[in-house]
Amino acid sequence: MDKKLTGKIKKYLRQYGVKVFLAHDDIEPSEEWADRILEELNNCDIFMPILTKQFNESKWTDQETGCALILKKLIMPLKIDVDPHGFISRYQARTLKKNDVPSSLTGVMRVISGKTRVGALLRDVAIMKFASSESFEDARNNTERLLSLKGFGLNQVEEIVNHTIRNGQIHRCFRAQDLLREFIKGYEDKLDRKLYRKVRNLIS
Repeated sequence: MDKKLTGKIKKYLRQYGVKVFLAHDDIEPSEEWADRILEELNNCDIFMPILTKQFNESKWTDQETGCALILKKLIMPLKIDVDPHGFISRYQARTLKKNDVPSSLTGVMRVISGKTRVGALLRDVAIMKFASSESFEDARNNTERLLSLKGFGLNQVEEIVNHTIRNGQIHRCFRAQDLLREFIKGYEDKLDRKLYRKVRNLIS
């Protein structure tokens, strides 16, 4: 497995607030690795097989994939240079470009955000990251990641609006303002009028 590539994947997903487990990075040599992998598979929400030539050559990856299927995990294959095979051939893989991991994974996260339970968790975590923005750079990056997702309910939109109002790093960040104006405009008829006017005055 390309450790540099998987490191980039892990780093990017963690920016969404996602806890990521990669066996070759996260298991200490002294641990009972098979038990740890089973524990992580049991506790995870999403299983992302990274489909490289090494994936097909490994004697363990098919077993891990089988466990994820039995446990009814959301499976999102990431295609590097091979197609899904066996039981996961029914799943559409998302192509991951080695030279543009962020762009590729943004599309993956948008797809995941449309899934019922996992999507709701992903949006909630992204909102918390957005709310905790401590600088204009944080605000820009967190807003871009948050609004790359889909499926927001009205309660979540109200949370986003309230965090925008409370956090000056967000409502004074030009890039965040541009993105939020367009996003909030779509909820003009659904949001409380006073709340809508207040946030529009801040980001106009």
